[in-house]
Amino acid sequence: MSGNIDAIKQEMIQLETEYLAHINKHGFSYQEYTNPPAGSFMAKYKKRMAELTAASGVKPLEYYKGY
Repeated sequence: MSGNIDAIKQEMIQLETEYLAHINKHGFSYQEYTNPPAGSFMAKYKKRMAELTAASGVKPLEYYKGY
């Protein structure tokens, strides 16, 4: 189990590195981030990151709602 989690963490780190390289090269587009075109880097990044987050069992951030 630990080996699987380690592999997931490594892939997540690699994805983050690729994401930062993409942002540095192309700049950040809020429109692309919130509604990425099918097949784009951002669509693939968000899909794979969601898959890895679900597989890792890590609970996504939840923001305080004030109630």
